[in-house]
Amino acid sequence: MQAPREPQDPAEALTLVRRYLDATYRIAQAALGETDLQELYGRVHATVRDLMPADNLYFALWDRASGTVSFPYFVDALDPAPASRTLGRGLTEYVLRTEQPLLLDPEVLKELEASGEVEPIGADSLNWLGVPLIGAQGVFGALVIQIYAGNRRYTAEERDLLAFVSGQVAMAIDRNRAETNHRMMAHTIDQTRDSVFGLDAGGRIVFVNEAACRELGYDRETLLGFSLSDVDPKFPQDQWPAFMATLRAQGSLFVETEHRRKDGSTLPVEISVCHLTHEGQDLAFGYARDTTERRAAEQALRLSEEKFSKAFQASPDAININRLDGTYLEVNSAFTRMSGWTRDEVLGRTTLELGLWVNPEDRLRALEMIKQEGRFDGLEAPFRMKDGSIRMGLLSGTVITVDGEPCMLSITRDITAPKAAERTLRLAE
Repeated sequence: MQAPREPQDPAEALTLVRRYLDATYRIAQAALGETDLQELYGRVHATVRDLMPADNLYFALWDRASGTVSFPYFVDALDPAPASRTLGRGLTEYVLRTEQPLLLDPEVLKELEASGEVEPIGADSLNWLGVPLIGAQGVFGALVIQIYAGNRRYTAEERDLLAFVSGQVAMAIDRNRAETNHRMMAHTIDQTRDSVFGLDAGGRIVFVNEAACRELGYDRETLLGFSLSDVDPKFPQDQWPAFMATLRAQGSLFVETEHRRKDGSTLPVEISVCHLTHEGQDLAFGYARDTTERRAAEQALRLSEEKFSKAFQASPDAININRLDGTYLEVNSAFTRMSGWTRDEVLGRTTLELGLWVNPEDRLRALEMIKQEGRFDGLEAPFRMKDGSIRMGLLSGTVITVDGEPCMLSITRDITAPKAAERTLRLAE
């Protein structure tokens, strides 16, 4: 913010001071009273118009991340509001680059254009005055007024006054944007389904969202008076300093624990927690997700797998799981007893490598039935065992999915003895 010129006349000085104070007060009031930036821009425009000719006024905001300049507020007698644009060499960009107020007339403009400092954009003005908006992170925009007609011209005093006003405006916009971002973030966090907690360096809860209140059955005011051990019965409060030291060193942690509700019941949770620093204070910020359903599903899956495993191993028939290319993924005990091959000898090898199919066309027949119908039943085929002996098998099979891949589950009943008895009976007849 540029310091105003010191007037020589005491009366003039008093008048100028009053104008500064009045402008500062009005802009401060606007910043405190307005939550909408458009309203704030309008109030600032009205204040500037009372100080100097400002029918044509616009705000330009510079997004350093994207390198674009936008014009959220643009009131002009000749030009329409421009679209956002990449930072170029217009007068607005000149103010952003130099971070200094710019007061120019057509002659000064021609000099800047001739030197290549700026390029003409929009209608020519008789008098143009732009000042940078400088916030906590540096220049983020510009406030511009201009005159197209008449004999009135901006003075150096008005340049200084607008520069002074721009400092107040920048603080107001910075504050408004920060508050808006804070409200948006708070609303987003409040709407998330996961419970969100913020804890200070002493392990006291300083922030909770609505989901945490619903999940635990407490109102927000009550939870904000709790320490972590009031919510997590498994966590001794005296361990919090050590936990924070670890979190500070690693940046983030993943924890599985239990939370205790107001009614005394507990629920399993997984928590992703990270370390933050706010206004010089250490904070632990965590998202807690109820894992009741997931753990129930995992338990059901374990029980299902256990039942399948027991049935798989207890079956008197040979059971094997193969990829469609014949590679063995799993076999049961009956398979190893019947074939003579150990499990380790079989897994990872194909039926053709082991030479199990006496007639390879029988395998192709089974695959064709699998492809057409998704299963096969009652397929009789001879198989060669590890010792070279031949045994007859009665096969059935179906398609299952293993790790996202279609595979074949086959069950083979040894019918060698019944087939031999059948032949003997036929010969006897």
